[in-house]
Amino acid sequence: MAQKRAPVKAFKIHAINSDGGAVAAESLIPFEVIDPATRKPFVDDETGLPCVVMQLKPISQAKYRHFVAKHTERIPARKGQPPSEDTDWDAVQDACVAFCVTEWTGLVGADDKPLQCVLDAKLGLPGDLKNEIVAKAMQGEAVDVTAASFRQP
Repeated sequence: MAQKRAPVKAFKIHAINSDGGAVAAESLIPFEVIDPATRKPFVDDETGLPCVVMQLKPISQAKYRHFVAKHTERIPARKGQPPSEDTDWDAVQDACVAFCVTEWTGLVGADDKPLQCVLDAKLGLPGDLKNEIVAKAMQGEAVDVTAASFRQP
């Protein structure tokens, strides 16, 4: 009888599979929106479950570089100055948010009606929330895995 192994900690990178390939397009990362006042997720009083949640597509380094290149303007050399580049970082952030946010629940508009997950709404999100979204879509996270899932030396 095989002995059950205890979970161990690992670092999960959302945008890359174990073979180095990109993840499937349908792979989504749940992102629980944090209440700025309490710095905790919004939770339903009855169930205790998060009630403001977004589904995010992972952003790979290649995709991020594509967004940066798309929003970078090359400035030709001027007299006595070398050529340079100017990147519109707000446009890069907007492109990342537009790409990665696929759906959400629990967001309402100024009229207290459910906010549809459309481009204008995504781009109208507060800057600090967009920063958190992009960070979550690009970063990894600590997870519990069984020791058996790792190759033995």
